[in-house]
Amino acid sequence: MKVKTNELNSILASLIPGVSFRGIEEQLSHFMFTGNNIVAYNDWFCIKYPFVTDFSCSVKADKFQKVISGITEDELDLSLEKNRIKISSKSIKAKLSVLVEGSIMDFIEKITPGDLWENLPEGFLEGIQLCLFSASRDMTKKELCAIHVDGSRIYSTDNYRLSLYKMEDVISEVLLIHAMSAVELVKFPVVDFNTTGSWIHFRTKDGIVFSMKKMMGSGISNIENVFQVKGMGAAIPAQFKDALDTVISVFSEGASYLDRKVAIEIKEGILRCRNQGQEGWVESNIEIETDREVSFLINPVFLSQVLERTTRMKISKDKALFVRRNFKHVMVLPRKRS
Repeated sequence: MKVKTNELNSILASLIPGVSFRGIEEQLSHFMFTGNNIVAYNDWFCIKYPFVTDFSCSVKADKFQKVISGITEDELDLSLEKNRIKISSKSIKAKLSVLVEGSIMDFIEKITPGDLWENLPEGFLEGIQLCLFSASRDMTKKELCAIHVDGSRIYSTDNYRLSLYKMEDVISEVLLIHAMSAVELVKFPVVDFNTTGSWIHFRTKDGIVFSMKKMMGSGISNIENVFQVKGMGAAIPAQFKDALDTVISVFSEGASYLDRKVAIEIKEGILRCRNQGQEGWVESNIEIETDREVSFLINPVFLSQVLERTTRMKISKDKALFVRRNFKHVMVLPRKRS
């Protein structure tokens, strides 16, 4: 069968995040051709890309992609011959071993969306993207590793900070999306979803289906109360983030990123950031438009991450609040030593 080279290369690049090269099951490292789709599955999520073939098999993803990416012609020919997939173009010819059956191929055929799809509210992907950084990466913390979608709210927390995004409309089901899967999901322009059994399915206009395993867990009650911060407000100058990153880099060795602290002081129209280590100290001084005064300790890694999203800040004795349109972020401030 004739295939457009650029189209196949694009599909394979989209599927690679769904390929596991460390799985015990061999087919987790394969692209799977089902006859109607090319599929990648990695035990966390499954990506099905519409692609009609006159054969079914699976092939080592890395080797297949290397061959296809080396073809310069506009078209190539794919066929299945005696448990090998044959790839032919004017410049390159190859035959690669395949599996024509297997437990994973049987399994992925059962990962099937329902017939009824619900449109995703406007801002869904933006909310997932904005809240991703606050989800825990500690796999033992279960629902703290998830992005929670509940009604019009998308939120995440690692117990040190909390991010919240408000969509314009509501979603009918409560979804917990594992951050590892969400990192890849946001790369696809999904427009609707449905759920079946233990799976959540998202779909693009082009028919790409991104399916992920459901997570179980409880949400946060009275979430809006967490964002009640009374204190000094200020707009952080745009150039402060670069200065902060420089200050962080000088003394960043040793301590876990969760334990890092820098001192922030706003006084006489100057925003001062100071980082101190056993070998000395470094600080930055930037003008800021406020006559208010405040000083506090803050995790510099968390601060740098949130400043990529918003620079509007409010500080109380124990919390820092950041706001941008439908997005809010709050983090706990470290206690000063008495």
